[in-house]
Amino acid sequence: MRDEILASYGYSFPDTETREKFNPSWYLPVYDNVSDFTELLSDIDRHNLEFLERFITALQPPQVIMNSEGNI
Repeated sequence: MRDEILASYGYSFPDTETREKFNPSWYLPVYDNVSDFTELLSDIDRHNLEFLERFITALQPPQVIMNSEGNI
């Protein structure tokens, strides 16, 4: 869902595989950075992207940090 929102605003995905998922009749990659078009996002799309980022972050496993002795 995140990629579909970004593609609809013309985000040029860095990897070819993701770019090729979208139909060339409507997908016109223009922007290399999301920050280049954030002002254009609708309130709903902005909300959805923020929600998805929080959700994706919450799904990531916690990182284990070790001290200089190798202990957690």
